[in-house]
Amino acid sequence: MSSADLFRAGRRQRVVIVPGLHGSGPGHWQSWMESELPGAVRVPQADWDDPSLAPRAQAIADVLDSDPDADWIAVAHSLGCLAVAHCVQQRGLRRGRLRGALLVAPASPTRFNARLADSPRLPFLAQTVASRNDPWLPLEEAFELSQRWGSRLIDAGPVGHLNVEAGFGPWPYGLTLLRRMQRELNAADCAYLDD
Repeated sequence: MSSADLFRAGRRQRVVIVPGLHGSGPGHWQSWMESELPGAVRVPQADWDDPSLAPRAQAIADVLDSDPDADWIAVAHSLGCLAVAHCVQQRGLRRGRLRGALLVAPASPTRFNARLADSPRLPFLAQTVASRNDPWLPLEEAFELSQRWGSRLIDAGPVGHLNVEAGFGPWPYGLTLLRRMQRELNAADCAYLDD
């Protein structure tokens, strides 16, 4: 059984890859991770250069709707992190459909005419990976955003925006974080089934 297709009470766990502005090219860690995870799905976009959150959130919802029997974990980068939060806010997603999110190097909401105060609490397990010198989001703002989302904050150190330009092609640590999250969700499900 692959880490992208684990089973819980008859339901599959799947991964949805949510790139940021301009997408994630072939050298990006998200593309590498997608190749490491059979069954992972990349969110499509009509225009990767359009920073509007509404069409990005709709594209995430469409992927989730494409396999309603699966439990999904989002692996998002930069603007994609904001799109996941916007999807939750707009669609009212509840625990069950989207069960977890690995939110890597989120972009500052203010860069995209959004307000930090509008960021919803996420109703599922979430981890935010932030850099101490990310030009897209200061660490202090990452901490505040993580608190608003109710996610764990992982300080990745001074690693830029965690993209190709910062030296992140293959990113084994990111895959390790995802697998830990999958195990944590499965353990929680087993505990629930034992009750």
